[in-house]
Amino acid sequence: MKKLNVILFILFVGINIASLGAQNFVENTPCSAICLDTNQTTIIGKLAPANGISLNQNLPCGSGSSEDNPTWWVFRPSSSSVQFTIMATNCMSGGGAAGVHTTLWEGGFCGNITALNCIFDSGVLTAPVSPCKTYYLQVDGVTESICDMVISYDNKQLLKQVDKPQITGPAQICKGANGQFCASIPSMAGCRPDSWKWTVEPASAGTITGPTGSDCATLKLTGVIPSDGKVKVCVEPFFKGTCLPKTQKECKEIEVLELKSATCDLVLCPESRPVVYELIQCIKTANPTMKSPHTPETFVIGNSFLPGTTTNKKIDYTVTGSGCKGEVNLRITVLQNKDLILPPLILCEGDTANVKGENYSCVLASNSLKTIKKETSEMDKKLGACDTTFKFLVQCIKVKLANLPKGVLDCTTKSITLNAAATGTVTFPLDVSNTSFTGKGTRVYAWSKNGVTLVGETNPTLTVTSAGKYEVTLSYTYEVSQTINSVPVVVKKTCSKTTSVEIDGNPLSAPNAKASVNSPICATTSALFNASGGDFYQWSGPNNFSSTIQNPILTNVETKQSGNYSVTVSNSTNCKSIVVVNLEVKNCVATEDILAEANIEIFPNPIQNSLTVSANAMIQKVEISNSLGQVLFSQNADNQKFSINTSILPNGIYFTKVYLGENIFKEFKIIKE
Repeated sequence: MKKLNVILFILFVGINIASLGAQNFVENTPCSAICLDTNQTTIIGKLAPANGISLNQNLPCGSGSSEDNPTWWVFRPSSSSVQFTIMATNCMSGGGAAGVHTTLWEGGFCGNITALNCIFDSGVLTAPVSPCKTYYLQVDGVTESICDMVISYDNKQLLKQVDKPQITGPAQICKGANGQFCASIPSMAGCRPDSWKWTVEPASAGTITGPTGSDCATLKLTGVIPSDGKVKVCVEPFFKGTCLPKTQKECKEIEVLELKSATCDLVLCPESRPVVYELIQCIKTANPTMKSPHTPETFVIGNSFLPGTTTNKKIDYTVTGSGCKGEVNLRITVLQNKDLILPPLILCEGDTANVKGENYSCVLASNSLKTIKKETSEMDKKLGACDTTFKFLVQCIKVKLANLPKGVLDCTTKSITLNAAATGTVTFPLDVSNTSFTGKGTRVYAWSKNGVTLVGETNPTLTVTSAGKYEVTLSYTYEVSQTINSVPVVVKKTCSKTTSVEIDGNPLSAPNAKASVNSPICATTSALFNASGGDFYQWSGPNNFSSTIQNPILTNVETKQSGNYSVTVSNSTNCKSIVVVNLEVKNCVATEDILAEANIEIFPNPIQNSLTVSANAMIQKVEISNSLGQVLFSQNADNQKFSINTSILPNGIYFTKVYLGENIFKEFKIIKE
């Protein structure tokens, strides 16, 4: 396998040498090292001859005997390892062993460096590295050897651009306070720039302090804060030396807080003690945007707060990391245990609600008050407190719509009535009045077509005359009026349900059908039927005649084909009209013997500008008709040969009758081109 890889590599090298062209290897030092080209993947050239520039300070492989004709490149890796493939050929020694040393070095630019790995002649040179740091690739001919060199590398392992840094620190800071922020590049583990540049936007909002170039800085909000209360802390990494990657600036938006004192009332029943109160609930009533955690976060309302008393409690807190200090004022009232009437609970079908720790649904709804009894502790009883009984009404709204039937509008059914309140439609609760409460319900229907509200359509029924998607929503609002502790209380709840149906088709009129036939005609001639006014046609007649052609033709007709012919004309919505025409077929005088003896001929056929008619007998008249039976040309002849100008006739099919007498004729079919 190794041998095959070498062969493939040599082929690859040959192709690259031909396409890229050789480069000169220049003897230099780490201080004048060339940056590896991040846009190339191959270096092709010949080692430089020794010229005494090298000072033997950086011996090949870190411990060689001397530097001879080294070429140095400098680069910054983008990951934790690098790899170079070295191919040295045609080595000519300068007086000793022939060959080449290739070494990877680590160190600051033009500073102290340490050899990481080394190979002799051709092979793969690898080493673990740290992203962003400075590294060197050194190629040196052994005893001033000059070799043909090909160095291949993946340019993705070279650092072109540093990912955006990540800023950590508080999202909120109090005006006039300080905030600590730090930057890192987590997507490139181990990548640490030489310094960081911190700024604040707008600059008038405050200052950034801390060690110059440090990855952490302190924001002091001592300036003018924008009207939206937002400032930005920005940072950009910087690198020293050479082969510098492209860097990106990142900003973190900070909300500047000006905490306001919050005051809240808490009303508790004795059995609720002790209760852990989350202070953020009160803080956000005055400071709705506050997000940062704070200390203390909770306050315990214990048994020291006695039933029948009201206590004012001031609590100071600090917002973590923001330097903000705030104040919460709680007015805590502990009720004496007694019967308390709560406002009514109205539920939509399927809803649940929690009242004093108990879950309620429509199953528990009734017209009588529900009771929840909460017992106090033994200690509270010793203080003279009693149990609290909560009473409240539970009502449930169930909305049910009738299924709207599907339908199709056509020439028979021109309208469909949709009824959303048909048999089976039930809406609860019904209006009720008793000593405890009064309940009243209101229904509202809303219809729409294809998503557009039909203004004014508020009845449970709707008559539709056009196709579309029809939707109806029944909204039921139930209002409960109840007197609680001598105070009137009104609670409303609206529940809705929607159903829809697709109505197809459109009510159209029957087609305006017309029909005709060229009757009467003689036997052996053609009957030309014509119909119009629709999209589809169905003919029927004597002798089981049937056709779906709009304008059928019967040729060589017989007298038994006389009679009524009907055509059913229909349109795309299947609306139909029927028309009846009568065909009369006569036995004309013209006989086969007379016509055969006359030997009537017409030519040419197809025709263009003229038609010639000839016979062995006297021609009395010539008629030309179209496929609809309409006579377009009629001319008396009184001659045995007759010519007709046909240049004005449009291209198409025509029928020519040549008369030898009143009812003695022969019909020809001709084509005009």
